[in-house]
Amino acid sequence: MGVTILAVLEILGGLLALLGGLGIMAVAGIAGASYSGVFGALGSLLGIIFIIVALISFAIAWGFLGGKSWARTLGIIFAAIEALYGLLGLIGGNWSSLITIIIGALIVYYLMRPDVIEYFKPVQATTPQVSTPPA
Repeated sequence: MGVTILAVLEILGGLLALLGGLGIMAVAGIAGASYSGVFGALGSLLGIIFIIVALISFAIAWGFLGGKSWARTLGIIFAAIEALYGLLGLIGGNWSSLITIIIGALIVYYLMRPDVIEYFKPVQATTPQVSTPPA
């Protein structure tokens, strides 16, 4: 159940990143045409980065639902980065970043639990035993 919730959160985060990336690229196109090509180029680059993050989020969600061990690893890495990002906000005086730190830490904790690790273990394929008929 918890892994499914994380997958849904990844999908929602991916959708937000995708919409944000497309929006940034649209605004960059308008700004690039109106002001300077530099605005358009930087905005497009930022939009592409957001879209890449969205695709990674969708892949992680798919991996969570399929019990892929690489998804667990990426989930831990991204949650740790989220917590560190929250820490930077907290250092900058943004006390609401404490929520970001707590959520990131809880996700890392959850993905490190033994039962969750067991869920993400690859299934060993077994070869069927063929018995020979008695002679």
